[in-house]
Amino acid sequence: MRVQYGLAFAVMLVATACGGQSRPPTEAPGSSPSSPIAIVGSEKIGWNQIAADANQASVYQYSLHVDGVPLPLPDAACQSSGDTNFACLARLPSMPAGPHRFEITATDSGLESPPSTPLYVVVAMAKSAATARVTGTAPRTITASDGTDVTIETLATGLDTPSALGATPDGRIFVAQGSGDVWVWQANQILSRPAVRLADAQRVPGVGLVGLTLDADFSSNGRVYVAYVAKSRDGTTVNRVVRFQELDNVFGEAAVILEDAVDVVAPRTPRIRMGRDRKLYVAFPAADWSTADSFASYSGKILRINDDGTTPRDNPRSSPIISTAHARPGGFDWQPGSGRLWLTERDRTGRDVLGSYSSAFEGADVSPLESVVDAAGMAFHSGNTISAFANDLFIASLDGQQLRRVHFNSGDSARVASTERLLETQYGRLSDVIAGPDGALYVSTSNRGTSSVSAGDDRLLRLSLAKPRS
Repeated sequence: MRVQYGLAFAVMLVATACGGQSRPPTEAPGSSPSSPIAIVGSEKIGWNQIAADANQASVYQYSLHVDGVPLPLPDAACQSSGDTNFACLARLPSMPAGPHRFEITATDSGLESPPSTPLYVVVAMAKSAATARVTGTAPRTITASDGTDVTIETLATGLDTPSALGATPDGRIFVAQGSGDVWVWQANQILSRPAVRLADAQRVPGVGLVGLTLDADFSSNGRVYVAYVAKSRDGTTVNRVVRFQELDNVFGEAAVILEDAVDVVAPRTPRIRMGRDRKLYVAFPAADWSTADSFASYSGKILRINDDGTTPRDNPRSSPIISTAHARPGGFDWQPGSGRLWLTERDRTGRDVLGSYSSAFEGADVSPLESVVDAAGMAFHSGNTISAFANDLFIASLDGQQLRRVHFNSGDSARVASTERLLETQYGRLSDVIAGPDGALYVSTSNRGTSSVSAGDDRLLRLSLAKPRS
C-alpha cells in the first residue's frame, strides 16, 4: 500500500489477452478499509500498475469512478518501480463534500478493465468554498466598441466552479457551484453558510451541473427552482428539478417536481428559467445526438412545466417536451419589447448558433455566431442603467473565454446586427451571466480544474456603468 499526500490507496492492474487485444483488468490486493478515509479532496491518488513496459503504462487511459461515475485522470503519470511494476500518481478530480466510493479502471484500445476493489472516503468541505471572500482587487474600467465605459468589480474569489447565478429583488446573488452548494452574496460578502447543500449533485471536471432560477413572484413566495444532475439512492443518475422555499438565506421545503433517468452524464449545465407565461422552461443537455433526438429521454430537450412539475394543458403532445435536438444548449432568455425567445447552443456541425423563436420553441430562425463561443449562459439587458446596452444580449462563454455582446437591428429585432467580445481571456472561462435588479450584469467564472490561464481562481464579477470621467 502506498500513501500519497494523506490518501492511502493501492490498486493492481494486470494486463491479459482478450480478443487479440490487451485489456487491463483490475485487481486490488487485500480488502478495503473498514471505515472511510477522511480527505479534503485536494490530495493525489496513487496506485500500482503492472505493464510490459513504460510505453504500455503510459498508453493506458485511467479513470476514477466516483460513486459509479467515471471521471478521467488526464494527468496520470507512471514511473517504473522495478521490472513490470509502475507507480502511478494523479490528481483527484473535483467532487462535492460527503461520503464517496472510489474505483479505478484503465482503458486500452477501447477496452476498459473491471473496476478495482472500492475505496470509501469522506470528503470534507473544501476550504475554498467555505472561505469565498471579497477581494481587494481594485475595480477596473473597460470601454465597449460604442464608447460606453463599464466598471468591472470582483465581488468574491475562492469560489468552486460556479455554474448558475440568481439575483433577488433586494440585491442578493445566489451562486450555485459544481459542488452542489448554493452560496449567498449579500452586503459585499459571501455568507459563511450555504443556502443549501445538494449532497447528491453529480460532478464532472471543469463545469458545474447545477442550474438555478427564481420565481417571477419571488418577492412574495420565495420560491427558487434548481435543475441539476443527481445521484439517486439506487446509484443511478437522474436529471432533477427541485422547488425550494427561501427564508432568511436558507433553502427549505424541498420538493422534487421532475425527475428523469440519465444514461450518460453530459458535461454541460442544465438551464432553467421562468417564462413570461409563469411556466418553467428547462434545458437538459445530452451526451449524444441520438439521445437528443429521442422522445424516450428528457436529455437534449427543452421542457415546459408548471411550477409543481405537471404538464401545462397547452403543451404539444401532452408532454413536458416542447422541443428536441438540443444536445448542447447554452442558455435562453426572452427579448425585451418583442418578447421573442432566443436560445444559444452548439449545433450538430459544431457551430455556435443563436436561434430565435416567435412562440415557445417553434419556428426557429438560426443565426451562426462567428468564432468559438461555447455558450454557458445568457441574458438580455433592459438598458435601465446602461442605455447603450438596451435590448442587447450577453452570452457567457466557456472555451471562448469571453462575454459575447449581441446587438440587434434597430428596425428588426429578430436580426443580429453585430457582436462584440468583452473580457476576452481576461477572466478565463465564463459560466453564467444575469442582469441584476440594479441594472448591472453579474458574471461567474469556471476555471478550477481546467487549463485556463485563470485556473483555480473562480470569481463573481459585476459589470456596471462607469462614473463619468472628471
